[in-house]
Amino acid sequence: MDTVTLVLILVGLSCPICLLKGLASTFTENSHPLSFSSALPGKYINGLFSGVKKEKVYGTIHGNVIRGMEYIPKTPNPDLGIVYLHGGFAPVSTKDEYKDVKYLTSLGFRVLVLSYEGEFRGMRGMSLLQDTKEAADAASWMKTFRFVKNVGLMGVSRGGFAAYHTFIQYQDHFSKLACLAAPTDLNIFKEGDAGKKIPKTGMPPRLLRGMWKYFVFTGDEDTSSPIYYADRLRNKPLLMIYGLQDTIVPQGQGEIMRDRVNSPNCIYISLDHDHGLAREEDTQKWVGKFFLMN
Repeated sequence: MDTVTLVLILVGLSCPICLLKGLASTFTENSHPLSFSSALPGKYINGLFSGVKKEKVYGTIHGNVIRGMEYIPKTPNPDLGIVYLHGGFAPVSTKDEYKDVKYLTSLGFRVLVLSYEGEFRGMRGMSLLQDTKEAADAASWMKTFRFVKNVGLMGVSRGGFAAYHTFIQYQDHFSKLACLAAPTDLNIFKEGDAGKKIPKTGMPPRLLRGMWKYFVFTGDEDTSSPIYYADRLRNKPLLMIYGLQDTIVPQGQGEIMRDRVNSPNCIYISLDHDHGLAREEDTQKWVGKFFLMN
C-alpha cells in the first residue's frame, strides 16, 4: 500500500480495474457493458482543453451566496450542468487545477466547483449540513442563471461524503450523482472491519480527529454515515469509483455501499490507483461517459 502525503489527503482523489453494474454482472474494463451514447477521445490530444475557460463566481440565489470557480466550455451543453464538491477544506482559488473538471468541461459541460462558505473560517468552521444546502442552492443557481435543464452532482473524497448526503437530502435538485473515494460507513472508516476485510483509514490520527466533527454531523456515527441512507440512492443514476491502492478511503468503503444500494441504477468501478484517482485519465473517462449517458 502506498503512503499518501498530507497535502494529497487534503485535496482528496483516486481510481482501479474491474467494473460492476448494480450487482448483476462483473466486467473487465474492455467489455464496454454500459450503453454510453457518446464516444470519448481515446487519449488526451493537443488542444483538448483549449476551449475551456475558468471564471470566479460570486452570485446569489434565494438570498444565499454562491461562491466558486466555474469552468466554461466553448459550446456549453444546455441539457446538463455539474456541481462539483472538491476534497479538502481549503477555499477554491484561481491557482487550483482540477484536471477531471477540465476534462468534463472539454466534453461540453459547465462545471461549478463550489467553494463552501465555511471554508473561509477553516476546518472548524465547516458544517456538513451547511455544505449540503449550499450545493443544492448551487444547483438552483445553475438552472436559473446558466439555463441548464438538469444538474448532475460530483464529489471527491471529503466532497464525495458531502455529495452523498446532498443527494440524499436534495435529490430533486439533481439528475445523477458521481462519488469518488468517499467514506460511506464511518464506523468502519475509523476502526476497520476484519470480517469484511476492510482496513481502517490510513489518515493521520490528528487530522482524522480534526475532521470527525464534520463527518459525525448528527452526533452519531451510524446516522451520519451515507450507507445508513442507501435506500435513498436507488432511484437515480449513481456512479461510485474507488481505488484499489487507496489507504485513505479503502476500496471496501465503495463495495459495501454498492451492496447496500443494490440497484441497477448503480455503477461501481474499482481502479488500480491510490487516493489521487481523480487525476487519472481512466477515471476521467468513466466519469465523462457517466455524465454523457441518457
